[in-house]
Amino acid sequence: MGRAKLIEQFMRAFGAPEKELLSEDLYFKFKHDTENLAEYKEDCSSIKLLPKNDKVIELCTRVLRYLKTTYAWSNHENPDYDVCMLLNYWTYYRLNEIFGSEDTNSIYPAFAQIQRIWNTYNEKKIKEVPYPKCQPHFEIHKELDWEKRKEFCEYCLDYKTAYGLAQNYEGKYCEKYYEYFEKKADMFKYFEPFCSPSDREECPKFYDKCKQYHPKKILDKLRCHEEMKKKKEDAAAAQAGPAPQHGESADGDPHSGLPTGEGSPDSSSLMAVSPGIAKQAGDVFLGVIVTSMTSGFLYRVSTIYFYYEQ
Repeated sequence: MGRAKLIEQFMRAFGAPEKELLSEDLYFKFKHDTENLAEYKEDCSSIKLLPKNDKVIELCTRVLRYLKTTYAWSNHENPDYDVCMLLNYWTYYRLNEIFGSEDTNSIYPAFAQIQRIWNTYNEKKIKEVPYPKCQPHFEIHKELDWEKRKEFCEYCLDYKTAYGLAQNYEGKYCEKYYEYFEKKADMFKYFEPFCSPSDREECPKFYDKCKQYHPKKILDKLRCHEEMKKKKEDAAAAQAGPAPQHGESADGDPHSGLPTGEGSPDSSSLMAVSPGIAKQAGDVFLGVIVTSMTSGFLYRVSTIYFYYEQ
């Protein structure tokens, strides 16, 4: 199937992009788009939960539609991201939104019923598909850090879009995604102990593919790196205040000569400038980013293609 036809199918199913990053846009549509949900309602009608039953049934229909559309169109040959695991995490995340994260007595059985229907749908409705089926991940409820793992899956999906936006648009876009990559560096640091050569049992599935895009390898390549570095240095210097005058100690006690060692700011706690948000999103499966930057009445749309050697 040609690229144009795939784009047409994706846009027909999910509409125009609503968010900048691919994972944000897909989840927005996964949560809000109501088109064709009735097609899957009968498959989900066996769900029986007294509290918020209708919302759980609706979520079930969204899962089945995702299996038939989004997952079916993704790259199964050599994927750089795991859209199946994202579906699992998004389903579990949505149940936490519906019931509240403390109500595990409702979340666990709801997730179990959706997974049962998910398995049945795989076996009966799409059993002849030519690609590997997306299977439910039954152990999410045992992962105390499932939200961090969800974030890691989303980064594997988003890094090319974020990098492209930072590199291809000057000013606040680069600043915004410079800060984005800085925050993701902390996420990688969290998972490093789980992915040591001696013990990888709890290492995220796509860690090895994504580690080549570790934020620390990306930050100094961004066109605004020197500018952001200087901003942070200037902010740290401003926070520190003027240098003490001759004969005056750092704490303001004249002639004491005693260093306090206190009051020095931690540069890691300094906040960078928060840039404005422009409309932009992309098509994850086709490697197409359609950017819409709005300034008053001016719209500029461009298409960026990303690829890299496997």
